[in-house]
Amino acid sequence: MQQRAESRMPTELDAHMHTLRKRYLETMSNLLTTVEAALRHCEDGSLDADGRVALGNVAHRLSGTGKTYGFPRISASAREIDVRLKERPDMPARELMELIYSLVVACRNALGRDEIRGVSAQRVSFGRRPPSVATTPQQDVPNRPVMLVVDDDPDMRDLFTGLFSHEARVLTAVNSDEALVMMRRHNPSLVLLDDIMPGAITGLKFLETLQTSGEFRGTPIVMITASDAPENIERGMNAGAAGYITKPFDVADATEKVRRFLKAVSQP
Repeated sequence: MQQRAESRMPTELDAHMHTLRKRYLETMSNLLTTVEAALRHCEDGSLDADGRVALGNVAHRLSGTGKTYGFPRISASAREIDVRLKERPDMPARELMELIYSLVVACRNALGRDEIRGVSAQRVSFGRRPPSVATTPQQDVPNRPVMLVVDDDPDMRDLFTGLFSHEARVLTAVNSDEALVMMRRHNPSLVLLDDIMPGAITGLKFLETLQTSGEFRGTPIVMITASDAPENIERGMNAGAAGYITKPFDVADATEKVRRFLKAVSQP
C-alpha cells in the first residue's frame, strides 16, 4: 500500500502544481498592471513615493513566487527591484525604468508561453480571487496534526494548503498578529512562517518574541521566506527555528522537508 501511494505522489504533485500554476498566472496578470503602470509613470516622470511602494510590494511578492511556479526570470527581475528599492527608495527614474522593463518582459513572456489561452487578457480584481485550494473541504481524518501557514502571499498559502491537506489540518494566517491568535486557539503541531509581512512585527521578530516568552517552546517553526541573507538565516536559527527554506524554492524539495516535520510531530 505504501509503495502504491508513493508511486502516485509525483503525478498528484504535478497535477496540483498545474492547477496552482494556472491560478498563479491569472494572479500575475493582475499584478502586472501595477508594474506596467509604474513603467508608464517612470517614462513620464510621474512615479511618486506611493507608486514606488506599490511597485516594491508587487516585486517582493513576485520575487518569492516566480521561480517556485517555474518562472526563474520573474523571480530574478522582481528581486532586483525589491532589493534596489529598499536600498535606494529614491533611485533615479531612468535607472528604475530599466529594471521595471525587465520584469514586464519576463511576466509577458511567461503569460505568452503558457498553454492557457487568454490569461494575459484576464484581470482578476483584488478581493475577487478564484476559488482557493484553501477553501476546499479537507478530509476529516482523525488525529491529523494541525499545521499553520503564516504568509501574506495567497499563492503561498494556497500552495501549502493544497499540498498537505490530506496529511494535516492546514490553517492559515496573513501576519504575525493573526498567527499568535491562531496558535493560541488551535495549538498547531507545526508552523510555516514567512518573514516579511504586513503588521507590527516581522516573522523573525515574532519568532524571537516567542523564544523570549517561552510560549510554544515545543512547537517546531520552519521559516519559509525570501530573507535569505546569511545573517537572517543565522538569526532565525538562533531564535529557535526548526528549519529554514528560502524562497523561491523547488516545490518537490520543500514538500519533502515539510513532510519530514509532519511525520516527526505525528509520531506518538
